[in-house]
Amino acid sequence: MEIELMGGGAIPDRISAPECVRINGPIKGLIAPWKFIDQQGANEDGATYIDSVYEPATVEIPVRITARDGKHLRQVVDHLFGCLSKERTSQLSWFTFERGFWWADVRWADKPPGGLNLGGQRRTLETTLVLRSDRGAWRTYDDVAEFAFAHESLVDTFDTDYVEEGHIGPDWSVYLPNPGRGHPHTSGGSVRWRDDPDKFLFTEGSSYMATHKTFTTETNNQVNEIVLDTMLELGGRTLILGRYGRRTDGSWNGYGVGAWLRGSSVQLVAFNNFHETEIRTWWNIVPPIFGEKWRLECGGLDGNGVFDERVFRVKRGDGSGLTSLYAKDEAGVSPLGASFRGAGGFGGYAAGALITQGSPADIRKVSAGDSSETTQSGFLRRINIGDIDRWDEYTLVGPGTFQIAAAPGSTDIVEFGPLLPNQVVQLRTSNLRQAVVDLTRVPATADELAEYKDVLKQLESFGPVALEANASAYGVIPPQSNMHRLKSGSFTRPVPAKSPGRQVEPVKVAVSITGGNADSLIRASGTSLRRYPN
Repeated sequence: MEIELMGGGAIPDRISAPECVRINGPIKGLIAPWKFIDQQGANEDGATYIDSVYEPATVEIPVRITARDGKHLRQVVDHLFGCLSKERTSQLSWFTFERGFWWADVRWADKPPGGLNLGGQRRTLETTLVLRSDRGAWRTYDDVAEFAFAHESLVDTFDTDYVEEGHIGPDWSVYLPNPGRGHPHTSGGSVRWRDDPDKFLFTEGSSYMATHKTFTTETNNQVNEIVLDTMLELGGRTLILGRYGRRTDGSWNGYGVGAWLRGSSVQLVAFNNFHETEIRTWWNIVPPIFGEKWRLECGGLDGNGVFDERVFRVKRGDGSGLTSLYAKDEAGVSPLGASFRGAGGFGGYAAGALITQGSPADIRKVSAGDSSETTQSGFLRRINIGDIDRWDEYTLVGPGTFQIAAAPGSTDIVEFGPLLPNQVVQLRTSNLRQAVVDLTRVPATADELAEYKDVLKQLESFGPVALEANASAYGVIPPQSNMHRLKSGSFTRPVPAKSPGRQVEPVKVAVSITGGNADSLIRASGTSLRRYPN
């Protein structure tokens, strides 16, 4: 239940429904008290400051409860105190146009001072809510950033215009099964569909496939990405194509694996000699959006954490992306092998309609690359809009060895790893909390365990207690034994608080992943805190 103490929701309808709870005086305790941790020698004047810590904040909110009669008053009082508990926390939120939305998780701290004067048919009641914020600070939405591999061995942004039919650039071959019913062209930095030039009414459907004439990945494991520039029109579809084959002139030979993006679904298909076979279809909650990145990953981990070249994922969004479709080609209908390593293909289908055609989405960028193990470096952009220094958390997704700067702008490095393909670990930068938390849910495979069998034997020699002590939070025993042994270096400084006299200033944290692939990821998260919400 949500009860608004200020704002439009708190204005009573004085005629038919006057029930409301409104603030009836100044709120006390919005700023938590703090305690100094000092050190003082026997003959020392004053004290030596060591640190300071915030105490829990006790917030007192005087309220006036109004209702149409005694029955409804008692009902409103019951709802108000039913929202509070000494065990569970409620959200006390605060919004201003200058500072935005902040909240504190509070629990019922004490009974109302002076009691409750209920009874009879009275219509109003004045009391005070006494709440405790354990954290002693106000928080806002988390600041999250990700670093994942950019598989951009092939990149094309279509910055040259080509208007002739079936031509989008010298490096691309375009397959048009129905010439004359419309065609793709490049204009304004995008590949666009030109509707059937000969028909305006009662048009027919038509499609195209665009494949790069020369680009080939070294392995069967690919990442194929496109960035949409427009929305799909009614009936239109857009295709991401990978693992395709070529003729000697570089044109498409009719083989490949594709993901059709439709308004309400994503469909994974295999092409064999221009014949299309459905592998799996999954429904979309949100249709493809202009400016959105879509990715087709060929090869990946199955449900048991075993790598399989016939596992496919379709993802949407920046960073690691959100998985919209997962499928394993159990029937083996998808092309596989050295003859089918073309990558970065795309296409579309324009649906027939009463007036013009239902066009596919425009595409403003295409990129592709190997999903094999490699090394990449970059930066994580961190923003602290609070007035308290913030210690972030880093979630690491294997495989790979991860390097993270010890502080924003620092050249000192904290290294962790190596992690196996199915391992997930969280690093906490604050030295007041457990430094490493194993979040792995899928056990290591037999092949992966073989690499660490000597370590396991040594661990077993100490007895079953040692094995249990090194099990992860989810009951999976890490093959590296104690995960803390994989960490070298320490984090030294937090993300600094916003300066009160300046605009918010982002900082950068250097990161790197060695021996990773498309699944490798560093995700940083942090909660900005303020001492006062207003």
